[in-house]
Amino acid sequence: MPPPFPAVEEEIAALHDEIQRIHAENLLMVDDNMAMKRDISASKEELHVLSQVIRKIHADKEAKAKELIQMGLRSRASCSRTYQGRGLAVAI
Repeated sequence: MPPPFPAVEEEIAALHDEIQRIHAENLLMVDDNMAMKRDISASKEELHVLSQVIRKIHADKEAKAKELIQMGLRSRASCSRTYQGRGLAVAI
């Protein structure tokens, strides 16, 4: 014997409510997913920019170090020539 008609209607209504709740949750999850994708994209872009900045800083530091080394070598050579010109022997 099939269940009474009102019981079937109640079960269908309950299932419909459950489907509506799940659908609403899915919409929220889609929104969260899209927001996370935007955040990830922005983070990737920021990492790319920071990576370029770091490379520039490293290049600038290397250039400055080379410049200082060259200045030191020129200074040493100049001092050496000065001392040799005066007849002084100094170990640098």
